[in-house]
Amino acid sequence: MPKLMVESQEIPSATVPVRWCVTKDEVEALKKAEALNPHILLVVMSGSRETRYLLPLNQMMEYLQFFKPGPSQVFASIVWYCTGKAGKLQDLYLARKDDRYRNTVLNGEHDGLLEPQYLGYKHLGFDRLELVLPSELFAKEPPQWEQRWVNLWFETKPRDECQYRRRRILAYTIQPPAVLLWLTGLLGWRWLAAAFQLLLLCRRGVNLKPLVHPWRYKTEDIWDRAGETIFWREVGRRGEELPLLFLLPFAPIWPLVILLGLGLLYLRNPALLIWEIAAIIFGCSVGLMVLGTVLLFVSPALLRKLEEKQKAKWRKAQADYEELLCNGCSEVSFRALPPERQTIYLRFQDLKARVCQPFAR
Repeated sequence: MPKLMVESQEIPSATVPVRWCVTKDEVEALKKAEALNPHILLVVMSGSRETRYLLPLNQMMEYLQFFKPGPSQVFASIVWYCTGKAGKLQDLYLARKDDRYRNTVLNGEHDGLLEPQYLGYKHLGFDRLELVLPSELFAKEPPQWEQRWVNLWFETKPRDECQYRRRRILAYTIQPPAVLLWLTGLLGWRWLAAAFQLLLLCRRGVNLKPLVHPWRYKTEDIWDRAGETIFWREVGRRGEELPLLFLLPFAPIWPLVILLGLGLLYLRNPALLIWEIAAIIFGCSVGLMVLGTVLLFVSPALLRKLEEKQKAKWRKAQADYEELLCNGCSEVSFRALPPERQTIYLRFQDLKARVCQPFAR
């Protein structure tokens, strides 16, 4: 099984560096299965909150963010798709719907992954890591008055201090003139809507509070509870109300005007219009025939090139597996990785873990 490692059980930060390695049996199983582009799936469970990471297996480590104090669990398994496409794995394991992951990956006992219901998806091994995070590891909440202003344009709360700092820069530079411009346009539109309801529709009970309280009320509050208007007329036996004024833009005169314009264009030069249509149809037919002929001769060569490219990926993957072996090295540190694995991404994550702590949620 893939083995997860942390520096120690005494967690110094809510952003925890986690390293992984694989056994010789797993290396042999990956080679036998000819696994292209294998990834490691990390599932972080903090209470009912679930966070997933899908990372290349040869990345060797990642910095995991936790958002809830107390006990948490990290589950890991090696996954891959038959053709090596990482996008397929993302569609299965990371796709979300209604702010939740679309597919369940852990079984009911949380001791393994569910078997994928689609062909081509494979997984190998399973490991579990349990951590306890004290509440003092999380970032201190900013003042409430500032949070309302900084998060004004965002529907979700910031994950960590870095994201909050980026929003704060926006809040005190671009946001003030943009909000002033937005308020000016919003209030102008609301004054026009109120004038339309009062002076043109002659409605009773129009709510004018949205004109002076733009944050507290919505624009539709102006007319939602307003009374009747002289422009509504009861029609039919049941007394249905018909909004005559608002039906004016949908009058049948507009499609008639368009048809009349096309008719005049055709009468002005009918021969030219017919020949243009004929030329387009003929050109499309010839183009499709030429494209089909080209694909008939070129597709075998493209398939051979694609197969050679996949074999090259397979040979490279075989070489990468050896450095993932659990050879007794238990140091979980960015600098303990092989030089070629000390990527810019991990350098950035290492720096971010030092200066940005997550907020408890």
